Amino acid sequence: MADFTSIVRQVLHELKETSSTVNIFSDRGKNLIADTLAQLGETLKMNEPVCISVQDDNSGFKKYVCTTPVGKHILAIAANSDSSASVVQDQITEHQCKLLVSFPERLANAVAENQYSTFLFDATLYWERLCDTVLLFNFSKSQRTNNCEGVQLDTMRLLNVLKVVTVSLLRRGKSDIMMRRLGALPKHLFHGDHFCERFARLTEAVFEASKQAHFSLKSQRCAEVSNLWHRWNSSLLRLIEKRTEIKADILSAISVLINAPSGDNSTQLANNMFETICVHQLSVAGPTRTIARTIIRDFLPIVAGAADVKNALTHREQKCFTALFQKWQNKEFVTSADLSLNIGLLHSVMYALLYLHKEKSAEGRFPDAFVGALLNGVTIRLDSTRGPELRNCAMTVAAAYAALFVTSADGIAPLLQDANFSAALNEWMKEEPSTSQYVATMSTATQMKTPVAAELGFEVRVSSLAEAFPLDPDEEYHFFVKQDQCREDKSVATRAIDASVPLLQLDSTDAPLPSFGQQKYIKDELDEHVSILSSIRECYNALVGVGRSPNAQLHEVQEATESGLRGLSDAFAKLRQRIGSDLFSVVGRETGPLLAVLLPTLISLSIHAPEEQKQHLVQLRYGIMVDLIVLNPPLALNQLGDMVYRSNYGIYQRTELIKAIGEAASVLSHVEVAPVHASSNATGNEQVTVAKNLKRVYPPIPTHELSSDRRTSVVVSEGKRTRRWGNAVVERQNRTCPKQYSNLLGDVAGAFVAVFLNRLDADHFAFFQEMDPYTPCAILDSLTTIFQGITNVRHVAAELSEKNFDFFFTVCARHPNLSVRKAAWATVVEVMRTWCGVAPLWIRRKDGERILNRDAAPYRSLVFTKAWLNALEVLQHTCREMVQKNDPCGRTALIAVSTLRDLVCDRDDFHTMLARVEDHILGE
Repeated sequence: MADFTSIVRQVLHELKETSSTVNIFSDRGKNLIADTLAQLGETLKMNEPVCISVQDDNSGFKKYVCTTPVGKHILAIAANSDSSASVVQDQITEHQCKLLVSFPERLANAVAENQYSTFLFDATLYWERLCDTVLLFNFSKSQRTNNCEGVQLDTMRLLNVLKVVTVSLLRRGKSDIMMRRLGALPKHLFHGDHFCERFARLTEAVFEASKQAHFSLKSQRCAEVSNLWHRWNSSLLRLIEKRTEIKADILSAISVLINAPSGDNSTQLANNMFETICVHQLSVAGPTRTIARTIIRDFLPIVAGAADVKNALTHREQKCFTALFQKWQNKEFVTSADLSLNIGLLHSVMYALLYLHKEKSAEGRFPDAFVGALLNGVTIRLDSTRGPELRNCAMTVAAAYAALFVTSADGIAPLLQDANFSAALNEWMKEEPSTSQYVATMSTATQMKTPVAAELGFEVRVSSLAEAFPLDPDEEYHFFVKQDQCREDKSVATRAIDASVPLLQLDSTDAPLPSFGQQKYIKDELDEHVSILSSIRECYNALVGVGRSPNAQLHEVQEATESGLRGLSDAFAKLRQRIGSDLFSVVGRETGPLLAVLLPTLISLSIHAPEEQKQHLVQLRYGIMVDLIVLNPPLALNQLGDMVYRSNYGIYQRTELIKAIGEAASVLSHVEVAPVHASSNATGNEQVTVAKNLKRVYPPIPTHELSSDRRTSVVVSEGKRTRRWGNAVVERQNRTCPKQYSNLLGDVAGAFVAVFLNRLDADHFAFFQEMDPYTPCAILDSLTTIFQGITNVRHVAAELSEKNFDFFFTVCARHPNLSVRKAAWATVVEVMRTWCGVAPLWIRRKDGERILNRDAAPYRSLVFTKAWLNALEVLQHTCREMVQKNDPCGRTALIAVSTLRDLVCDRDDFHTMLARVEDHILGE
């Protein structure tokens, strides 16, 4: 039987000869091509099942036998591979595996050269047989025999080749075929340690194929993966749901992989495996009921680990349930996501409640960290008008929470008496197998917490006695209590609900009632910002053209554009002084839905005006984009992430977007906090009295003996030319408090960085290209501003700098454009300074000019971690190589590295000097 390479070469040659020698309009050419393709299928034995045997003769090597040419070709690649694992050999192996996987596509291209021929080759069947071969080579167990026949191979070489083939298949979108063939394997292959070991290698291949082409340090954090990773694990869970007989084996293999000893690659794989199964599948993917039950009840206890304190949540459990309950209270998910996803989230939350009650319930208490999110999610769904499904989800979760965790009779009785809540819970529990313990627990709780009818009437009467005497005859009749006492009780209860919000002392009939979960409403928080929102909406309509006639003239469009820009600028000017306040956040949340249309409209505006006016309008547009990013960073940056590298924008538009992002980061990093004066709670008359008392007090100059002109001049200038009674006293009395600033960039710094790094390898505009140096330099400049802004946010700065260092280093060393490489070295200096906690080297002024920062940092506060020193060593080595090769960027690299070395030397000199001073003092 001919080998695979000879078969492919012969078929491609025959197709080329057929298309060149036979008239393409005749039926003879079509028949020849069809016969060639049919014969190819028989030659490759595609209609026969793949048979593989592994034989072991106790020599340390195994012999493999395969009946198909594809399997024999894989064995030949593994046999010819070099054990030295050189880079050249790896490239050769990868190229051979890619040719094997891409054969149907190359065959289709050869057939397509004949215009009127039909491609009759079953490519899907070819890939199925290839997947069968890979999986059987992976999972087939060896048999001990004395008469061994086949290809003798080192198993590790074969596994490396299989990994490369698997990566090529998955990157070409064949994950569904691979998972389908995995599910078709016989049951006996899923048993034992051999399956666990080979399953881990298969998962490593999937993880390698799913890694994003971004730059990140090889640390214990989760690497960035594509949707392929989540889709593969979703298919794996669906396979477990269908084939219950292999459920225990696959879960055991996954748990062994996650609980494996720490290592660079194994830790990354374990973290991502746990992330996608226990976080993404439960919170994002909307799992079925069976999958949610499998993850939480069967899988999570195995991989959760041991807690430090009894009944406390482990780190993995906290990570899983935090993401779950945060998604449960996400209002956008409730109002916008598909109903099937919401119902899938209901199953995850219900099983989480059952898990927490069974495994982690200390004295029947629900973890305090999740209470607010759980109740907020219930409230949002009860108030929703999308459909009865969401209300049913809320009632189910509320009833389960009340029955399992609420011990107070006052808190549980009204909820359990509602027939809808109880019916929703009972309906969900009917479909739950083997949950008699939970059903008994809930029914017992219901009986214990529900008051009897006589007691219920007495409780109503007692509660009625706590109200004030009604002034309105239509109100309830409550008589037996003093009015002042009732008001006092109500005010105390109100303050207990939310102590941070000052509430007025209202009558009992107008007292605010506590809500179930959500305690603030948007319509109550907007206050004077209603007019600002109206202005923003009108300007949005003017810019987008809502309600504009299709026959509008150009001057009308221009007038609407100009009025929209000026109106938005005025509206945002009122908000710039209140950045970070609650009202600012409310306005940002309300204007969020407009960003998806408003930002592309702004950057695409055509402004027709005289040059001076046009420049003014362009500046207004730039300021509006900055304000929109500051107003709602997550949504604005999510929109801008798609726009920065989009092909329908020019260099100037792209650069303006990038600069706006950097300017917004600079604004958020230095937000002035309005001081709260002691007199802010005083009335208007008290404030006037305080202002009057602050006037300067000094003995009057006698003017009764002076002329009128002289008297006037003395009165005007008195107190201004004397130190004792003049402005010095006034300044001391009117001395203003020092300004306070807050850094709001730390919470969203990761989103700012992700805007530039998430899609930098786009096909239509790649970051690593030589033609356009302006956009990459602008991106590096904005990234520099972002990292400079988070220097004092130490819990964010160090981790973010370490995570993205490899990207900046790659730009410094490998970018094809010299100008970009030089700009990257300047950015690396700022990133390294932010990483160790030192102030920026260069500061950008408002006019755009950079000035040297001469304020020395306190060397005692610098932190040079091992990762930071390793990064500096890598930069020094790269700089040394550049200088030796006379690289044009070598001088810039030398200056950058010297600047960073000075930080270490200055810190060492500081500590040396400090030690000498201490020795000198002790010596005296």
